[in-house]
Amino acid sequence: MKLRISILGLLSAIILVLTGCTTTTTITPAVITTTSTVTVTPPTTTVTTPVFFTTTTSTTVTVTITQAHTTTPTISTTPTSTTSPTQSPEQTYTLTFVCSIIPSSTEYSAVYKPMLDEIEQNSDGRVKFDIFTSGNLIPRAYQYEAIRNGDVDMGVTYFSDVADNFPLHEAFTFPLAYEVTNLGEDLIQTLGDRIVYAAPNETKVLCFFFQQPFYLYTSDKQVKKLEDIKGLKIAVNTSMQATVLTTLGAIPILVSQADISVAAERGVINGALATPTVVDSYGLTGVFKYALELPLGYSVGMINLNANTWTTLPVELKTIIEQAALNARYNFVEQFSNDNEKVNDILIASGGAVYNLTVSEKARWINTLNDVVDEWVATAESNGLPAIELLEAIREECQEDGITFPY
Repeated sequence: MKLRISILGLLSAIILVLTGCTTTTTITPAVITTTSTVTVTPPTTTVTTPVFFTTTTSTTVTVTITQAHTTTPTISTTPTSTTSPTQSPEQTYTLTFVCSIIPSSTEYSAVYKPMLDEIEQNSDGRVKFDIFTSGNLIPRAYQYEAIRNGDVDMGVTYFSDVADNFPLHEAFTFPLAYEVTNLGEDLIQTLGDRIVYAAPNETKVLCFFFQQPFYLYTSDKQVKKLEDIKGLKIAVNTSMQATVLTTLGAIPILVSQADISVAAERGVINGALATPTVVDSYGLTGVFKYALELPLGYSVGMINLNANTWTTLPVELKTIIEQAALNARYNFVEQFSNDNEKVNDILIASGGAVYNLTVSEKARWINTLNDVVDEWVATAESNGLPAIELLEAIREECQEDGITFPY
């Protein structure tokens, strides 16, 4: 009888609370000592708890009474949420990209920046870049080491800066040897692995590239035949270029690209081996008057990424990055064509001239430079490098691609 009265009293208190009234029901330990669940179905109105309530004609109220050595019961009601947990967004990556190129250069605006933009766009913003140009973060000569060691994530490596690491790259810089075309790019892409064969996994190679040929630009003297170059002081930036010019009878002087203009104005040099992009980017059309369109060297390199960074990226982002890098290598060809035409137009408009050797004269230069290639092969082989094997592979690829290889 006491139990029935107590339960009715408790239910009355709950109904009063739900309708805005306040009441207190005291239950003695002797009456209720355990947790009980009572289900009541009112004849006309049902109240659904907790949080919100609605009136229906047939709903069940479930009340759970918990007694834990106290005289005041606890009414426990748990709301049920139908909202699915919010899924965490896909992980994003911010990679540090370095290059030695100045932002105003078309090499940056036509090749590297579009590549990085393509990666960001195709990854829907999951890959972003902190970009450092002009060698401001890492000097050019140390960029490969920085990428390898993880100081930065991604960048551009010119093999001439790390010639001791990759000595076989010089086989792709022989003078008058290659065409800067899509076929030339395919050649370096096919055989580029042979350059890094001794350290294939130090970094992730995204692509290799022929950047541009180095033409001869001079201030006061136009070079039309082999004898014209003898005794001229010419700026260079690689050891292979120095060897080539010495063989031709010129005097090579190591000068950075940024210092060519000052060196010419002060009479330290009579000219420079430079790419059309360098001539355009550094305003050298105001320094030099003449161009000899004879490729006396090439800029060869790779776009690469830190090996550990590469392993952290999901497969779909790796695919996007690799494809963007492969697309970029063909932009080098278009960039060269555009910059070369622009530079030539400026030189001619300012009273200068652009010259191409006759077939017979070009043959004289090639015959003179044969010794450079022969000596390089002999030295490389004596150092245990597979130079003969590489040169034969280059000949075969050139023949298949319709490229004339002169050595």
